[in-house]
This record gives sequence, structure tokens and C-alpha cells, in this order.
Amino acid sequence: LEWTAAASLFAGVKTQQGEYASLRLSVNNGRDDALFVLDTAASVTLITPAAAGRLQARRTGVGAGPGVAGTGSTAASYQVSLGVASLAGHPLGDLTAVVMELPTGQSTDGILGLDFFNRFEAVELDWAARPGTVTLAPRGASSAVGALSAGLAECRLDRLGMGLLTVTITVGEGSGATEMPALLDSGAAFSCLNSAGASAAGVRSDPSVEPMWVAGASGQPMAMGVADRDVAFAPAAGGGAGRPAPALGGVRPLVGDLPAFAALGLAARPAALLGLDALLARPRVVLRTAAQRLL
Repeated sequence: LEWTAAASLFAGVKTQQGEYASLRLSVNNGRDDALFVLDTAASVTLITPAAAGRLQARRTGVGAGPGVAGTGSTAASYQVSLGVASLAGHPLGDLTAVVMELPTGQSTDGILGLDFFNRFEAVELDWAARPGTVTLAPRGASSAVGALSAGLAECRLDRLGMGLLTVTITVGEGSGATEMPALLDSGAAFSCLNSAGASAAGVRSDPSVEPMWVAGASGQPMAMGVADRDVAFAPAAGGGAGRPAPALGGVRPLVGDLPAFAALGLAARPAALLGLDALLARPRVVLRTAAQRLL
């Protein structure tokens, strides 16, 4: 894994989004390399216009309509081919990406979306010790999945529009605990509650803390409140031994109605975005996006 700082200035507004977990791939049949953010809340792999130009990416002739990412909607664009991609000398097959501007900063070339994750039976992110490692288990490698899953609790993932995935979580504790869907978003450094979710869980924006500006996928930064306290996110068990997953505690979520909530039909009910800050509460996470499982 490589960790890259988010852009501190986007569309003329100062933003604060922490770091992204990224992966450097060899592309164009080994002639070049490119750094991509790992983003489970993007339906397809994306690349910036600057990177596409640097890599002399070839247009495939396929157009790409508007889509949805964790922080907003994406505009229609076009697809390019990056040739055969590889990681640490292991071929990963042909890689295509949709060209669009991204708020990820100049140090990254694009993002690897669900189409990339779905190529594999499992993707293990082990960040117990920085910078951490990524393990990719090929499709059909059941023995490798068993080894990667050892000792982990399993959660079911539900599929939304555009193929994005949610995990059911319980926010808060005791009588104030509220169950809600949470968009799985490894490409967001923060977690978030929408207005309905914050209200149901008794969480308020802290008036003494300045709003945090978030650079959305649509290119329009928006102000988000910062919760008045840390919140525990407890994923619901789903399969395996059926034991509950440990709560992801110590998360100070943002509060606000990201455009993605409305685009995915989650605006009118309690909902959350489960970002990298929550996932980092566990030393090891295994994503089985094609099988709709989070461990």
C-alpha cells in the first residue's frame, strides 16, 4: 500500500480529507506505472485527463454515462485502455478506465473502482503496520480465501444502484442505537451520517468546530458538520460462524447530506457512509465484493 494525502485545495476551496490508501500498478504492458486510490464507492475505475495523456491511453470507443460515487455524481465521459496491468510482476489482465477530473490530488492518477475489486475472489487490506500490504486472491481460489478469512467476522453486503455496496450497521449504543445502511467507501478518508441518520442516533454537529469542506466527485465542494462526539459503528453479522463483528469505535463522523445519499435513494431515511477512518479501526479487512461479503 501507498498512502497519499488528499488535495488540500480543490475548486478554489480548502478541503481536509486525510489520506488515501493507494496501489501502484504497472500499466501499458509494463512500460509505465500509475498510482490509483482503492475506492469501493466508485462503480468503475477512473483516471484523470492528465494521467491519461501522460500514459498515452488509447480511447476504446466506448462512452461512459453519468454515474454515482461516494461523495457525488460523476459526469458522462469516455473510456480508455491502459493495456495489460500488473502488480509486483503478476499480470492482472487488461485495464480500462473512464477519464474524468478527480479530487484526489496531483500525486494520484486515478481510482480503482468496484470493477477492479470484482475481478478477485478476495482483496485483503492489512494495515496493522504502515504502510501495509494488499493481497489479491484470484477468482475461484477458495483455499486462499479460507486462509485470508481465518479469525475474521463476516458481514453481508447489499447491492444498491450502479452496483455500489452497503453494509448494515448499528450506530450508537443502548436505547439510542439505530440500525441503518452504510455505503462502503474505502476511497473516503471520513465516515458520515446523513441528517436523518444523525437525528435518529442523537448525534449533532458540534457548533464549536468549523465545518469541514469535502470535495465531492461532481467537483462541487460542500460544507459538512463535524459530530459532537465519537460514534461506534457496529456491522451486523452475515454468514460464516454468525458471530457479531466488533464495533468500529472511536469514529468522529461528519454530518451532512452528501449528494450520493439522494442519488442512491438513501436521503429520506437514516443512512451512513462507512469510510476509511472506520475501516482502519480493524488491523485487517477482507473485501469480497463479487460475493457481497465484508470480513
